[in-house]
Amino acid sequence: MTLALSTASVLAAEAETGGFELPFPAVFFGVIIFVVFMALLVVLWSYHDVANRHARKVVAAAQGLDGHDVAHGTASENVSQGTEAHGGA
Repeated sequence: MTLALSTASVLAAEAETGGFELPFPAVFFGVIIFVVFMALLVVLWSYHDVANRHARKVVAAAQGLDGHDVAHGTASENVSQGTEAHGGA
């Protein structure tokens, strides 16, 4: 409660004296946000087309198969290899 009152009194005092100054001109806030979003876009773009890097999935997609069955092998393939459906030993 005391922290809230002291914060409110500091803000009220700043409002009476004309407020506080920004650490740099306001236009730089927009520039900084733009740069941050461009960096996030680069990270996002780095993941584009990742699924097509796996040849089995590309072939399966072309044949109309479910990607999950291809990634882990179908149950019949796993049984014939003597393993469980999700790679158990």
